[in-house]
Amino acid sequence: MQVNSVTAASTTTAPTAEPAQAAKQSFTNSDFMLLLMAQLRNQNPLDPMQDKDLMGQVAQLNSLQELQEIKSQIALLTSANQTVSAANLLGRTVTANLDDGDTITGKVEAITFKGGVAYLQIGKQSVPFASIVEVKEGE
Repeated sequence: MQVNSVTAASTTTAPTAEPAQAAKQSFTNSDFMLLLMAQLRNQNPLDPMQDKDLMGQVAQLNSLQELQEIKSQIALLTSANQTVSAANLLGRTVTANLDDGDTITGKVEAITFKGGVAYLQIGKQSVPFASIVEVKEGE
């Protein structure tokens, strides 16, 4: 029996990303499938992957998909909750911590959203919703 030589798998290098950008990237379904296909192509023909190993990896892919869906749903719920909570503060007197360590107290006059974060307008100051430390009934 004649055995053909095995060719080396081609390697590609991804463009380097800045550390901040690299942290934002995530492992996608297509990345998982590419990795699985490369593993199957380059496996040892004398000791191929077992069925249970393949099924385990497919189960991991399904788990990954479900976790990503849960993550996106939680993000939507969090955003909706923040929106409702911020809207309930309109007309109320609040105290918030400022970036410089001071606090500001005043009536919430408006709400704006920037980058998915709610900002409350207290007088001429705009403060993030998360910096509110006290809420009083409106007068």
